[in-house]
Amino acid sequence: MNRQTQSARSVICIANSQIIKHIKKMVAELFPDSSIEFVTIEEFRPSAWQKLNEIRAKKYEAIVLACYDYELQRGLEKWQGYFLLTGARKKLIIDLKGNNLAVTWLKFVVCGIPKLVVEALATPFMISSISQQVDALVKNKSSSGTSAILQRPQKICYLRTDHLFGPKSGGSVTHIAGVANGFSRLGIDLFFISTDKLELVDESVTPIYIIKPRSLLKNATEVPEIVYNKLLTEKASRIIESDKPDMIYQRYSTFNYAGVILARKFRLPFVLEYNGSEVWAAKNWGSPFKYQDIAEKIELLNLRSADLIVVVSQPIKEDLLKIGLPEHRILVNPNGVDIDRLHPDIDGNPVRKKYSLEHKTIIGFIGTFGRWHGAEILAQAIEPVIDKSPNAHFLFVGDGATMPLVRSIIKETGVENHVTFTGMVPQDLGPEYLAACDILASPHVPMLTEQGSLVRLQNFSSIWLWVRLL
Repeated sequence: MNRQTQSARSVICIANSQIIKHIKKMVAELFPDSSIEFVTIEEFRPSAWQKLNEIRAKKYEAIVLACYDYELQRGLEKWQGYFLLTGARKKLIIDLKGNNLAVTWLKFVVCGIPKLVVEALATPFMISSISQQVDALVKNKSSSGTSAILQRPQKICYLRTDHLFGPKSGGSVTHIAGVANGFSRLGIDLFFISTDKLELVDESVTPIYIIKPRSLLKNATEVPEIVYNKLLTEKASRIIESDKPDMIYQRYSTFNYAGVILARKFRLPFVLEYNGSEVWAAKNWGSPFKYQDIAEKIELLNLRSADLIVVVSQPIKEDLLKIGLPEHRILVNPNGVDIDRLHPDIDGNPVRKKYSLEHKTIIGFIGTFGRWHGAEILAQAIEPVIDKSPNAHFLFVGDGATMPLVRSIIKETGVENHVTFTGMVPQDLGPEYLAACDILASPHVPMLTEQGSLVRLQNFSSIWLWVRLL
């Protein structure tokens, strides 16, 4: 078989797990006569360089990076450089807006390499400037909004600053919408300032001002989040001056301190929603941040500047008390359930039928496969469960960082026939997938104890929580 015949049916497409379902039709139309292999970025990135020889050996007709928005894509020049080494005949970067960029050596040499060099030279100066600004904010407590009196607000500015883009699923989506809808039901006006559009939020009721990151520094790790503070505070200031809120509410995100600046500038109460230490998570569930010291300073700056810190659990409150934050500034607001969206009357039979699971006992997991979700723990429980209950079938809903490990465990234990992966599903369809299950599993991974050792699960076959749907 010659190269042309083989490559005509060989295309590899790499995409974020959140959008991979949305781009399959687009890629199929670009390569109608090809067999297309779809790989998530989360699975591909950790071993990209090890896979390079394998990719070259397969002699793909095309390699494609599919992203949500070409202008927001991180590491674009790095991806181009990598693609040029793969030996694929066509090298494309596409997005959901229909943009289509052909990667060539000429473009990379003329534009890509100079941009990488400029970013490498500019990054240290930018980081140094930001670090000095954060230090100044920490020292300048006299202008802090912490003396503001918290009263019932009439209008709230909600800052959503996560650099997560595109169709989104997961707990953060429902939590953000739940908070916004809760304020609305209390008769409090609210508007969002966000990096992207928001799922489950009715813009006719709750306006959303989108301020997209526009920094030229997109290839350096963590730098886009850090430099975004300047753009956000400048543009958000104009919005706040126009809409005149009487409170700022921010869902904390790593490296962002815009809420602190805006609250001090306009002398508004600053409420911080804090769902745990991202610095701790990076150290213990991933890799420490490259700019770890700045991440720690910004996290503490937010916590110590807030008039009120809203947390979802007592353990998080206790962690904050240990670092010296006063108890009267911490409010525990436990996660709840929207009974209008999640109730026993939802019909899960269409989902069962879609995956041919009508006569199975379905054990379901839904999540973004974060390291704290423990999906790999559930994967280890499958073999002992089906040994005792052969009719059991496991439904994994979602995708994310630990999915490669989950798939590996399932393959190694030989239980593939008892598992279905749905990939990401739209947030509004989540209740139907939950309703399709007889049992729901929540195998969350324990955090470190005070002694610094992990609490270990004693029995994989008895997952932390089994809830039978009514």
